[in-house]
Amino acid sequence: MPIERRVYWDSDVFISLLQQEPKRIAVLRQIVDRAERGELRIIASTFTLCEVAKIQGVPLEEDQERLILDFFENDYILIQGVDLAVAKISRQIVREHKIPGRDAIHIASAIQAGAQLMQSYDERHMLRLDGKIGDPPLRIEKPRWKNDQAPLLPDDAPGDDTDQVVP
Repeated sequence: MPIERRVYWDSDVFISLLQQEPKRIAVLRQIVDRAERGELRIIASTFTLCEVAKIQGVPLEEDQERLILDFFENDYILIQGVDLAVAKISRQIVREHKIPGRDAIHIASAIQAGAQLMQSYDERHMLRLDGKIGDPPLRIEKPRWKNDQAPLLPDDAPGDDTDQVVP
C-alpha cells in the first residue's frame, strides 16, 4: 500500500486560495484537484480555522463563513488539533528558532500530523526553516507543482532544478 502523501498548508495558503489570488491560484487549484482525486491529503491546524476568518482584511459575512467551514470539512482535508503534544513542540520551536507562537503552532501541527511537506508563503518565519525542524526534517516550501505531478514523489527532492513552477 502506498504511503499517504500529506501536505500541511499554512493559513496564508488557504487565504490565497479563498481570495483567488491571481499569481497563486493556478498552482493551488492543481493541488486541490489532486487532493480531490485522493492523490494527497491537505492538513490544516484547528488554529487555521481561527486565522482564516477574514478575506482581504474584512471579517467574513455569515454566508462566506459557512462556505469556508464547509470547505474545511472535505474528506481530503485532515484537521490536526492543537493539543498538549502540539503545544510542547511549538514551545520548543519558539525557543530554538525565535519565531512567533502562531507560526510555531503551524510547524508543530505539521510534524504531529505526519506531513512530509509544509507549504507556506511566509518567507520571514516559515520558509527559512526548511529542513531544520523535525525528524525526519520537515520540508517547508512555497506551493509549487513539479512536472504536472503531485508533490512528494520520490524524485521530488529539495534543490532539484527540474522543478517547473506554475505562476
